[in-house]
Amino acid sequence: MPSRAEHIAKAEANEQVAHLLQAVHPDWAVTALFYAAVHWVDAVLDGLDETRVHPRSHAQRRGYIARRPELAVIEADYTALQDASVGSRYDCEVFETADVAHMWETRYAAARQVCEAIVGRSSQGASPRGA
Repeated sequence: MPSRAEHIAKAEANEQVAHLLQAVHPDWAVTALFYAAVHWVDAVLDGLDETRVHPRSHAQRRGYIARRPELAVIEADYTALQDASVGSRYDCEVFETADVAHMWETRYAAARQVCEAIVGRSSQGASPRGA
C-alpha cells in the first residue's frame, strides 16, 4: 500500500495535471482535481489514530470521510468534486476554464487545506496557477 508521502506526491502530481489541462480540456482538469483530493484524503487516512486505512473503493473512502470528524468537514467539498468528475466523464457535463478555477479555489482548496493541516504540512498550491 502507498505511504502517506506517496499519496501526497500523487496528489500534487494530479494537481499539476489539472493545471496543464485547465485551459485545453477543463473536463479532464475537473477529474484530475478530484483524484488529487482522493490522494489527500488517503494521505490523511494513512496513519490517522495509529491506523493505516487504505480504502479500496470510492464508497469506502466516502464512508471514512463521513464517519471521521476530522474529515467530515470536507464531505460537501469532496462530494462536489466527485460529482463533477462523474458528471464530466459519464454524463457529458461541460466545464469551462472558469468552472475549473472556481472549483479549485473553493472546493479543492478547502479540502486540501484541511487534509494538509491534519498531515502537518503547510498550505501551498491551493489555487490554480496562472488562472
